[in-house]
Amino acid sequence: TFQHRPLRGTQQMQTQVQESVQVWQNIQKARKQELAEMEEEEPMKISKSDAEKIALNFAEVLKKCRKEQRRVHNCSSEEDCSKASMDLTMCMAPVLCPVQRGHLRKTLEEDDDEKIEAALETLNECVVFQTAQRALAK
Repeated sequence: TFQHRPLRGTQQMQTQVQESVQVWQNIQKARKQELAEMEEEEPMKISKSDAEKIALNFAEVLKKCRKEQRRVHNCSSEEDCSKASMDLTMCMAPVLCPVQRGHLRKTLEEDDDEKIEAALETLNECVVFQTAQRALAK
C-alpha cells in the first residue's frame, strides 16, 4: 500500500538551499561593486585635434547623407527602417570607416553569406563607435 510521506527536504537539502541563497547574494553584491567601480572610472578623453577631425568628418557625412537620414527619420515599418538604416550606414562608411567599407566590398565579391554578415557587422560597429566618438568630442 501507498504511504504518504511529507514533502520536506532533508537537513542537507535545506543547508544547500541556504548556501545557494548566500552565493546568489554574494554574486549580486559583487556585481553592484563592479558597476559602482565602472561608474567611478574616468571617461574617455579626446584631444582637441581629434575632436576637430571628428567634427569635420561628421559635417561631411551630415551634408552627404541627408537623403538617407530623412529616410531613417521617416521610415514606418521595421523592414523599411532596417533598409534605411543600412543605407545610412553605407553612406557614412566611406568617410567614417573606409577600411571596413573596403573589406566589405571585397567580401561581397566572394559570395560567402557568413563573411558578408561578419563584414557588415564590423562596418556597423565602426559607424556606431564613430558616432559615440562624436558625442565625446562635443
